Amino acid sequence: MKKYRFEISETSIREAVMNPSRVDRKDDQMLALKPLDREYALRVVYRMVNDNIVVVTFYPVRRERFNV
Repeated sequence: MKKYRFEISETSIREAVMNPSRVDRKDDQMLALKPLDREYALRVVYRMVNDNIVVVTFYPVRRERFNV
């Protein structure tokens, strides 16, 4: 998907969930972070439902904001 100058592939989303640089938790949601380039990281919000990973949303964030 390409939006806001970013092309995010399904592979990038999977990589962020399976091999994140950082994971935060908010209630029943997990927030995974994985660098995309020098300036941006990918944030993937997901939850576990019956042993399945369900992606709620994903979006680029500035790395400096999240210290990634």
